[in-house]
Amino acid sequence: MLDISVIILTYNEEIHIRRCLENVLSFVKNVFIIDSFSADKTLDIAQEYPRVQIFQNKWENNHAKQFNWALQNIPIQSKWVLRLDADEYLTEDLKSELLSRLPSLSEVYTGVIFPLRRVFLGRTIKRGMSQVKLLRLFQYGKAQSEVRLMDEHIQLLEGQSIEFEYEFADDNLNNLKNISDMPFVKLLIYLTSNWI
Repeated sequence: MLDISVIILTYNEEIHIRRCLENVLSFVKNVFIIDSFSADKTLDIAQEYPRVQIFQNKWENNHAKQFNWALQNIPIQSKWVLRLDADEYLTEDLKSELLSRLPSLSEVYTGVIFPLRRVFLGRTIKRGMSQVKLLRLFQYGKAQSEVRLMDEHIQLLEGQSIEFEYEFADDNLNNLKNISDMPFVKLLIYLTSNWI
């Protein structure tokens, strides 16, 4: 088991949360869910797992603020913190890479960057998008989320980052109707309607 605490931000993630938890619980120390008062079965599902701790914090329309709140307020006692969204998971290759490389990683490295695999309707998107690599694993106390409205990133406060070879996946299981009903998508459609 690796000395990692996972932080997952949730709001109505019953469709994703079990897959996410079962993906990481076999090799991490513990998991913290920071929930924004879900109205579905997200918390019922999470409570089935003994090493999952649930905290609730009011959503302020900003992932970075919510994540930084977690870093400042939950009882993290691990060396490393992994940030995951509920619709994300680590590939088996990445889990193996973590298990083999992380314990002997030089102390100069306080952050680890992973390539992102995008999955849509069960299929990996291989064309039409550039490769994205994100810092998602870092030593506790040595990074925070940059506060932006969109595309926030984890920023190291000290140390260096290293890139690992294998991917984590973003695989949203919502159907197209659910996705098109999301407020952000409606706003995006409204803002771009004059461009078409």
